[in-house]
Amino acid sequence: MLESNNSPVHTQITLSPKYQNEEGRIICSPSSVFEGTVNIVATQSIPVRRIKLVFKATERVNYHILGWEAPKDDQARLFAVRTILWGFPNDAQVLPKDYPILEQGQHQFPFICQMPVVNFPPDFENHLIAQTFHLYVVVETLQGTILSEPTPLSFRPMIETKLSAKIEHSQLTQNIHAQVSVAHLEHDVSEPLTIPMQVKFSATGSLSQLDVCLKKTTRLDYRTFSNTETVTVAHYSQSKLNPSNSFLIQMPRGLMPTLDFSRHFRVEYRLVATVKVRHGLIHIKRKLLDVPIVLGTLPLGVKASRQLENYSNLVENVSDVLCKPLFLKQEFEEECLPVYDDSLPPIYPYTPYV
Repeated sequence: MLESNNSPVHTQITLSPKYQNEEGRIICSPSSVFEGTVNIVATQSIPVRRIKLVFKATERVNYHILGWEAPKDDQARLFAVRTILWGFPNDAQVLPKDYPILEQGQHQFPFICQMPVVNFPPDFENHLIAQTFHLYVVVETLQGTILSEPTPLSFRPMIETKLSAKIEHSQLTQNIHAQVSVAHLEHDVSEPLTIPMQVKFSATGSLSQLDVCLKKTTRLDYRTFSNTETVTVAHYSQSKLNPSNSFLIQMPRGLMPTLDFSRHFRVEYRLVATVKVRHGLIHIKRKLLDVPIVLGTLPLGVKASRQLENYSNLVENVSDVLCKPLFLKQEFEEECLPVYDDSLPPIYPYTPYV
């Protein structure tokens, strides 16, 4: 049952602020570590078999939108791991009368979690699919199991961005030649997103209306269902054309990175440029450029770990412990002075005074 105001225990997961982004959400990525504390307030002393912290990620298709019933073999889980914060381990056979007593008052349980070197799909949700990462607390009591409200996390995969440019030539008419130059085809989504471009024409008398669009295509493939949607996320238009035209394509913040390692979902971007060419009394739209744009998550030229694996390559081995997050054991060591011995005084490092 979900935790309520009448529950004998109240839980709160507090995550260290040093792992939070500007919006206050925890950002985790392949091989990263995050830590926090589970705070529990017991309104009365009660027998509790154990308290668990669960970290779960899912990639769930919206079957209702598809008009389907959820299949019994739905494999929505990306991973699910847990750690025992208090009480008996999972395999312990314990009678209810032997449950330990969680005393009335406040209790704190710190934890540390390390992500595997795996590119999971980033957290995302639309009307067709939801990719989520959640932490929640499970308290097993004599009266039943109490589940806390889930605490959401954000996952940012490691996607490289390389220095790459593009120059495209087009013969629009017998006498008009066009050249389109794109300074960067790959961009880090955490940086201001602008695409410098230049379009040159050998003549402009019969040309009009230059349009440049950045298009985002999302594709969902699930069993026999397939859906593709394309939207324009950035647009530039220029009606009066010069022999040389330089401009910037301004992309909105918060764009999802390029995604090709989900089991069911893909995200791609393309940059398309067109110009209208007059032929007699009619204007015909001619394509000048149509190239893929990569939106990554790493700064330009930074390499990802050689050990990095994409989740789509590990679907058959998702039970492997190396494919899952790991809760780390915390060790607390107290620093102390060496034991004093009259016959052999301790040696302390000498630091000269300057």
